[in-house]
Amino acid sequence: MRLKNNKGSVVIMVYVVMLFISLYGAIILANSARKYANQTNNINTIINAYKFQGGDDDTPNSKMITQQELEILYSNVDGEVIKVN
Repeated sequence: MRLKNNKGSVVIMVYVVMLFISLYGAIILANSARKYANQTNNINTIINAYKFQGGDDDTPNSKMITQQELEILYSNVDGEVIKVN
């Protein structure tokens, strides 16, 4: 009879361990998804800045961006501004 009582508690312990492992996996997945979204937004911001900078008639934003505005865009996405003499 003692064996039957131990089986129930072992099942509950295994269930609790699986629950914690699943929670840890969900936290890792959420963290990775957040980092991916931030990186994608930063890349899209830089791509849009280059399109905006181009001044092509084919692009919807066909006006030139100033150097100061471009530097602000790069600093917003933690980019490095390279000074060319």
